Amino acid sequence: METTFHGTALSRRKIVDRMQLIRSITEEFQQHYVFQDGLRFNFLFGLYSQKLEHLLNEADQIDDRQFHDNLNILRRSVEEMSPYVIE
Repeated sequence: METTFHGTALSRRKIVDRMQLIRSITEEFQQHYVFQDGLRFNFLFGLYSQKLEHLLNEADQIDDRQFHDNLNILRRSVEEMSPYVIE
């Protein structure tokens, strides 16, 4: 019983850590509401949305390698969308 509680606490902490990593990448980008339209932006935004949804929904189910691979894709899509932000 004690092992189960310890495992659950570690699992919850891991999920919280993962959510903080996701937020650190997406927080600034999500403050913008106006973007320059274009095919490349639409593709990147679709990729960003898909990876963000996957990471948020499956943060507790995917292994560390998959999580960091998806996180890198998310980070790169945010970086590549930055020129499309209209201040």
